[in-house]
Amino acid sequence: MTVKNKFLWGLALIGAILGYKVGTHYYNAGGAKTPPQEVYTVAVNTMDVQHLNPLLTLHGYAKAHSIVKLNAETKGEILSFDIKQGARVNKGTVLATLSIEDRDEALQEAQARLTEAKKRFDIEKELKAKNFSSELSFMQAKTNLESAEAAHSRIQTDFNNTKIVAPFDGVVLKHHTDIGNKLRGGEPVISFADLKTLKVIVNLAEKNYSDIKQGQTAAVTFQNGVIKEGLVTFMSRSADPKTRSYELEITVDNEDEALPDGITAEVSLPTPKRPIYKIAPSSLTLDDKGRMGVKVVNDANKVVFHPTTYVMSEGNLIWVTGLPNKIRLIAYGADFVEIGEEVQTKELNPQGS
Repeated sequence: MTVKNKFLWGLALIGAILGYKVGTHYYNAGGAKTPPQEVYTVAVNTMDVQHLNPLLTLHGYAKAHSIVKLNAETKGEILSFDIKQGARVNKGTVLATLSIEDRDEALQEAQARLTEAKKRFDIEKELKAKNFSSELSFMQAKTNLESAEAAHSRIQTDFNNTKIVAPFDGVVLKHHTDIGNKLRGGEPVISFADLKTLKVIVNLAEKNYSDIKQGQTAAVTFQNGVIKEGLVTFMSRSADPKTRSYELEITVDNEDEALPDGITAEVSLPTPKRPIYKIAPSSLTLDDKGRMGVKVVNDANKVVFHPTTYVMSEGNLIWVTGLPNKIRLIAYGADFVEIGEEVQTKELNPQGS
C-alpha cells in the first residue's frame, strides 16, 4: 500500500472513531448533523381539551367569629371563677367575681345622697311653680340632683364591675389569672368567644387572586373530617410584603359549636371555567429556555413543544392549561426526540381524557 493510500485509510479510520450516535442522529467530528438514519417511534395519547372549573385548594385554620378579652374594669381580688374553661354560657352569665371591698358602703351613701337631692329638687320645683322660690334656689337644687345622680351611677358601675359577665352567648376559652390575685384594673381576666360562626383564614397567591370572588361558595374540610360549605366574606386588598399573598376569609356555620377555635382546615374553591388537560407528570419536560411544558406530534408528524401552566393535581395526574384543543401528547420517548424532528407514532389509551 502506498504512503498516500495509507494516509487516506488513516483519515477514514479517525473519522469513523470520532463519529458518534445520539438518539437516531449521527454527528461527524465537525459537529455537523447528518440526516437521520431512521424515524424514531414515540408513544402518544390523542386527547381532546376539556372545559372545566378546576378547584383551587388552600390550607389554613379556623378562628372564632368573635373573640374578646374581658378585662377587669375595676380593682380588686379575684374571689372566684364561676364558669370553667371550655363551658358554654348565655349572655349575662357571671363568669368571675372580684372582691367588693368598701363599694357596698359607698353605694349606700351615694344612694342616700341621691334620695336627699331628689327630695330637695322636688320641693324646689313645687315652690317655684307657686312663685315661692327663686330661680337661683331651683337651679342649685337641680345641679345638686344631677351631681348626686352622676356620683351614684359611677359608684354603681364600679360595684357592678366586680362581676365579669358574658357579653354574648359563647364559650369561655381561657382564664388569664388565678383566684387570689389582686388586680389594679385593666388586666385581662377571661378570653371569651362566639363559636357559632367560624372564620377560616387562608392565604391566596397573587396569581390566583382574580380567580376568586367575594361571595362565592367554598367547601371546607376540617382536620377532624367534618365537611361544611362556607362563603368567601373577605378578600384582603393588600398583599403580605413577604409572601406576596392575600388573606382570605371563609365564613362557616358552627351552630352546635362542635368545631373548636384554631382547628386546621382545607378549603376548595371553584375557579372560572377554562380549557384544561389532565396528564401524567412524567409527560412534562423542559425546552431549551427552561420552560415547563409537553412535547406533542402535529399533523405533519413533527415534534412540537407547548409550554403549559400547572393548575392542580388529582391523584397521580395533574391538570394543565396552555395547549391546543386537540393534541397527540408524547407519553413515552419525549426525551429521545428533538423539537422539529419527524417521528412515527404508536397510539396508547388516553390518560385522564
